[in-house]
Amino acid sequence: MLDKIKYAATLSMLGGVSFFKLVLLGLCSLVVTFSAGFLLLINASKYTSQKVESDFFLVSLFKLYPLQTLLLLLIIASGFVLFSISGKYAMQKVANKIVNDKAETALYPVLDKVLNKAFGGIGEEEKRNMFQKGVDFSLVQVKAVDAVKNETENKWVRGLLVYGFEKLSIDDIPFNDPNIDIRDIVKIKVVDFIKEMAEPSKGLFWYLVLYHWIVLGIIIFTR
Repeated sequence: MLDKIKYAATLSMLGGVSFFKLVLLGLCSLVVTFSAGFLLLINASKYTSQKVESDFFLVSLFKLYPLQTLLLLLIIASGFVLFSISGKYAMQKVANKIVNDKAETALYPVLDKVLNKAFGGIGEEEKRNMFQKGVDFSLVQVKAVDAVKNETENKWVRGLLVYGFEKLSIDDIPFNDPNIDIRDIVKIKVVDFIKEMAEPSKGLFWYLVLYHWIVLGIIIFTR
């Protein structure tokens, strides 16, 4: 029990550090490029025939430099994208840790509790009949996702399990095989989907940072 608690804490630490490391680096890039670009445009406006009025400086700046101002505003908007990218990267790191440690079985107790709530006391044959008759599989997914949120306090593990259940398709389950245990198939498929995202990549993050500096370069050469 103590080992499981320690491992969960390790995953939380890994996810948190990975998330905040990217966020802080991205915010530094955002603040530096936005501030430098903004000051460059303000300074350049002093040498134009039109003046930037203090009460509506952003509107005036947009009239003088519409493209550059729009690109600057998009740098600010990219902050929301930054948080999304950082969250995805952190989950990939956690998934990678779980796969490399061959700790997938640590997810099974949570999955068992989730499936108990999603399927309740329904028997295997009844489950097959339900889905073969066209019962909406998405309803089961919704119940499973809601159950995941209540069964684990580890936000990174919770995110991975939610991702796995949302990727699950009714086509992934061979209902025609009378020997299968649907619960086991679902658990295996969910873990397989988690394994698919267990390759951390900072590609999107670096593209976002590159955008910041390209905007600054455009302002430098076109102001």
